[in-house]
Amino acid sequence: MPASRSQSRRRGATRRGARVRLIARPNIDARLVMKSVVLVMLVAGAGALLFRADDLLERPVRQVSVKGDFRYLQQDEVKRAVAPFIHNDYLTIPLLELRESLEALSWVYRAAVKRDWPDGLVIAVEEQTPIAWWGEQMLINNKGTLFSPGGAEIMEILPLLHGPEGSQREVMERYIDFGQLLDNRDMAVQSLRLSARGGWSTALKSGVELVFGRDQVVQKLRRFLAMYDHALNQYLPDIQRIDLRYQNGLAVQWSHRPETAGE
Repeated sequence: MPASRSQSRRRGATRRGARVRLIARPNIDARLVMKSVVLVMLVAGAGALLFRADDLLERPVRQVSVKGDFRYLQQDEVKRAVAPFIHNDYLTIPLLELRESLEALSWVYRAAVKRDWPDGLVIAVEEQTPIAWWGEQMLINNKGTLFSPGGAEIMEILPLLHGPEGSQREVMERYIDFGQLLDNRDMAVQSLRLSARGGWSTALKSGVELVFGRDQVVQKLRRFLAMYDHALNQYLPDIQRIDLRYQNGLAVQWSHRPETAGE
């Protein structure tokens, strides 16, 4: 019993002494706070991006830059091809369709179109390079492709090429071969013809016609040039036609008989 009272007093003393207040502190998770802050920032950023995207979708095209060296292509033609597209907003312009519209112009060989931030377009145009007439109405470019000159006035005198349908690249390559051999002698091709049977002939600007036949055309031209250097050059103004279809020689048709020494 005494022991029980002593224990009771000690417990009572504790109850009658200064009271201890326990303050409960919230268990704050720092990672959760950071996640919340990041989420708020993401939501705010997404709202800004949506606003920005909406602004871009409605942004008009304010600048169009056209690059290229034009000799025959008219600026007005390019403007008319571009005009239907620039009414679209900056991001909704169909670049592929615009490029195709430009390449449909007679004097445009190739076009490239790209957006130029923040509200512009850059258009690069490569003009056709004509090297000869193909027949009477078409031109052939330096890639062997036919195109119509439209209403353009051709400023330079171009040679005339003829050939069966689909032979334009072969004829163009032959014309280039001839040009490389003749230029060194101040001669030039006025016309070049490939017949339906595969025979080749050319007229020089001097008025002389060369007939080659169907095979060994370049070798026959070299043979003519060797004989030209040796003797024919002085008689060329009097020659109308040279037939090179022979195996080891040629036949000359004179426009009029040249004068010889002693006559």
